[in-house]
Amino acid sequence: MPQMVDEWLGDLRAIRHLRHSTLRNYAEAFRSFCAFLTDPAYGWAAECERRFGSHPIQVCHEWNTAVHL
Repeated sequence: MPQMVDEWLGDLRAIRHLRHSTLRNYAEAFRSFCAFLTDPAYGWAAECERRFGSHPIQVCHEWNTAVHL
């Protein structure tokens, strides 16, 4: 869920004191992974639906990830 991404990045920022650039890189890596999972060309959404009864969604958005300054 997008809220979980927000909490995860908030924890990395507040507790682990990671730099803005590191947070941005983590968020972009996770966004890319979600894009791979949700791309119909790879078939993961259908496979997840078949195995787990649910499908992956993109949870990284502009409003919950670090942006390039």
